Amino acid sequence: MIPPIIAYYDYLLLLPYIVIFFLLARKFAKKHAETPNEVYWLLINWWIKMVAGILYAWIIVYYYKYGDPFGYKERSDALLDSIFKNWENIRYIFLPVESFVDYLSNLGYSNLGYYSDLGYYSESNFMVSRVSCIAAFLTFNRFLIISLVFSNLSYYGFVIIYSALKKIITGHNKALAIGCLFIPSCVFWSSGLAKEAICMISLGIIFSSSVELFFQNKIGFKIILKLIFFSS
Repeated sequence: MIPPIIAYYDYLLLLPYIVIFFLLARKFAKKHAETPNEVYWLLINWWIKMVAGILYAWIIVYYYKYGDPFGYKERSDALLDSIFKNWENIRYIFLPVESFVDYLSNLGYSNLGYYSDLGYYSESNFMVSRVSCIAAFLTFNRFLIISLVFSNLSYYGFVIIYSALKKIITGHNKALAIGCLFIPSCVFWSSGLAKEAICMISLGIIFSSSVELFFQNKIGFKIILKLIFFSS
């Protein structure tokens, strides 16, 4: 029997995972905040992101009953299943997507063409499934919890952008916080198992590294490496 996309026990998992994610978010917020009041703003944003991630998952599962998150999750499941069959297949997380497509073709997957036509096996879209697969190892491969992992990634991206902007626009922290952290459409649509979450954290790291490189004149191997990796 195939477990439901969101089962009752997923809600039992929510509490310990929320606690873990909150502790990590609080540590991250304290690192990037200048005052206790800023920590409060950042954590309010985190709670909003978690609620948005759960709502997004509910809408996809219970209202639309279809959508890209299902496609990403099914490709993630296929990748995870291949790894459990043979741990050497973990290499497909890092290899070009064509390598995994060849692997699935050799197994005779009947739905490969369908998902290929939808673009889930493009390099950019498959990155979502790669990240989902990695998250699956830490979340019992449950859709709802993986959605929160993605929401946290997006949150970190928001905070990184906010922190980088403070370096070049001083004295307007409250206005920057509103613009970076609390725009409803950005908060909601960058939550959940989707491309936007990965885009947000990548954009945050790219922007932060660019500020360090071009505005603060910090030239270092780590900064350049982050620019190359997250831009690719």
